[in-house]
Amino acid sequence: MKKLLSLIVCLAGIALAQLSPAKPIRFVVADPSGACTANYLQYNTVLGTLWGCATTWTQVGGGATVAFSNITAGTNAAALVVGTGGSLATSGSGTITATAFSGILPGANGGTANGFFAVTGPATSLKTFTFPNASATVLTTNALVTGAQGGVNNGFFEVTGPATSTKTFTFPNASATVLTTNALVTGAQGGVNNAFFEVTGPTTSTKTFTFPNASATVLTDNAAVTGAQGGTGVANTSKTITLGGNLTTSGGFTTTLTVTANTSVTLPTSGTLLATITNYTNYSAATCQAGACAPGLNTPTTLAPAATAVYGTNTIYGVLDFPDTAGVYNIQGHFRLPLYWTGTMDLTKITWRTSATSGSVVWQLQTACIADAETGDPSFNAAQTVTDAAKGTTLQWNDAAIASVTVTGCSADEEFFFKFIRDNSHASDNLAATAQLIGLQFAYTRTQ
Repeated sequence: MKKLLSLIVCLAGIALAQLSPAKPIRFVVADPSGACTANYLQYNTVLGTLWGCATTWTQVGGGATVAFSNITAGTNAAALVVGTGGSLATSGSGTITATAFSGILPGANGGTANGFFAVTGPATSLKTFTFPNASATVLTTNALVTGAQGGVNNGFFEVTGPATSTKTFTFPNASATVLTTNALVTGAQGGVNNAFFEVTGPTTSTKTFTFPNASATVLTDNAAVTGAQGGTGVANTSKTITLGGNLTTSGGFTTTLTVTANTSVTLPTSGTLLATITNYTNYSAATCQAGACAPGLNTPTTLAPAATAVYGTNTIYGVLDFPDTAGVYNIQGHFRLPLYWTGTMDLTKITWRTSATSGSVVWQLQTACIADAETGDPSFNAAQTVTDAAKGTTLQWNDAAIASVTVTGCSADEEFFFKFIRDNSHASDNLAATAQLIGLQFAYTRTQ
């Protein structure tokens, strides 16, 4: 068999070798320089050489089959002739059929028609490489596989991932850019064009989040939702508003709800809610009848301010004189707090006068409250003070005030007591004259 293969290889380089159905091959054990049988192309089975004796031959053994064990050096010295249609059976190794060819073996004879083509790879058993029944270009690593050939036309592209079964990746029937992690997915590509944005939440099925068809700011808990955005503009951390129905406001005014403790309010089905009402309680320091004056408030048995009448050209009124002498001169009064009192209290007016045109008086106020079933003699809260300077003109009226009066221990519908004082020993009291009290006014609020 080796000799036959060598024969085929040698045929490609022999100038005189042209096989045809009428040109048989003869195998001999003979020296090439010896006798030559006419009309035969002779192959020396010992030396492995091939030569010819004539340019034309006559077919011998057409269609015949000659069996022999093998073709090796030193054996089968007798000439064997194979003609067209004949074959050599090589001890079960297969059949060699003599076929006409000229030069390189063409495709029509089972060749490649190319002297520079070789197939390597199979080493143990017959391997079958299937080509289509049509002219085509064999795809190799020598050139990129184009898109038209089912490739990507890029030597730096690779797909990884599937490991167990066929996975299908569907691309559109149009030219497009494949979105990868190498660049941000833009808005036009269905992304957000931001590498620091992520959506979490849905875990079981598709959820739809609808955005407006306009540029806008997404509202989050990172900042308070402003009034213009439909919020309150205040970070109401841990605070909630629960609505069981619709809430509608009208009018372009500010609405403020102030609560001082947990509050439950039941609203009527119709009507107008009353606003917070401010009440005032006024006291005249003294009253005078035909020149005889009496205090308008309660006075102690000692260090009581004296009631004095003031007669003007047009007016008459009484005053209480708080002298610039040692001692705590004081008066007291009381009134009932309203049922819906809100808890606020101010001494809005301390109206007084003095003959001095310089220096300041220090007025002091102490408070206490008495409820049902309590003693009528409670201890007063600590004193609050106000320092007020004399006017530059003698005996002009002068107003002072004490805001946010202490009401510790007081509740709505209780009796409110106050003690009004001048103590000239106070460090800030440097009015070197009598301070005449004309009147007091208290202000407090209620809801009804």
